Amino acid sequence: MPAKDETTTSSPNVLVPKKSGNPMLPVIAVVVLVPALVWAVMEFAVLPRIGGASAEKSELAPKKTGDSKDKIIPFGSGADAAIVVNISGTNSTRYLRARMSLELVDGGYKERVEEHMPALRDAAIRILSSQPLTALDSPGGRETARNALLSAFNSQLEGALVEQVYFTEFVVQ
Repeated sequence: MPAKDETTTSSPNVLVPKKSGNPMLPVIAVVVLVPALVWAVMEFAVLPRIGGASAEKSELAPKKTGDSKDKIIPFGSGADAAIVVNISGTNSTRYLRARMSLELVDGGYKERVEEHMPALRDAAIRILSSQPLTALDSPGGRETARNALLSAFNSQLEGALVEQVYFTEFVVQ
C-alpha cells in the first residue's frame, strides 16, 4: 500500500491540497469576538457620547451632602422667572415664553445655582432663541431643547449639578 501524501488528485493533472484543521474554528471565533467587539464599542465610543451609565459619569458627579431640601428649585424669581425669546426663523413675528424648574442632585447646591443664575439665564436665552419653530412645536424638539439646556447648565456650573430641567410653562405665540 502506498504512503499517504498531503495532496489528493481530483483529476490526473491537478493536485488539490488536503484540508486540515477544525472547520468550526471560524464560527467559534465569530461567536467570541463579535460580542466582545460590540461591548468595547458601546463602552468606549457610544455611551460616553450620550452620557450613558459609565464609570466616568459617576466620577464626575459631585458628592451629595445629604441635604435633600430644595432639590427642585424655580429657574429665576419674580420678573426673572419667565424667559421670553424670539423664535429663530420667524423674522421676530413669533416668540416663546417659558418658565422652568431645575432638579438638582442635592439641595445643598441651591446657593451655587443662584450665584450663577445670570450665566444660566444667558445660556437658556441663547439656546431657546436658536430653536426653529418646527422644533419647538414638536415634543421631540422640546426634548432636544431640554437636553441642550441641561448640558449648558451643567457646563456653566462646572459639574453635573442639575439632574433635570422641567418646563412649567411653555407658550409659543
